[in-house]
Amino acid sequence: MSVSLINGQIDDDVQKMLKVTNLDLLKEVVAEVRYKVRSGMPMLSNQRRKYILAIKAIDKQIPKKLICIEIEKCCPVCKEGVCFIGDDGNYGNYCSNCGQALDWSDKE
Repeated sequence: MSVSLINGQIDDDVQKMLKVTNLDLLKEVVAEVRYKVRSGMPMLSNQRRKYILAIKAIDKQIPKKLICIEIEKCCPVCKEGVCFIGDDGNYGNYCSNCGQALDWSDKE
């Protein structure tokens, strides 16, 4: 496979990830691209970096459940404490430290 074809495939994959709005589909697309990166698909180091950066950026948009450290609710990525924002009691959708999307639901 030529380098230009590989570059085109990477660009198509990244564009595909950026256009997905359905959360379940987004998880599938990220998993598919992760597989491509880990599978040893021939690519240059800058191409691999492009995939990895896209995965990291999009992965932050997928809400993750909070974790408890001692008595505090914390971001599952950076482990910093998080709290609700505003006097209305609404929870923040993102960690103010690392930007990770947060899932405040009690459901497993």
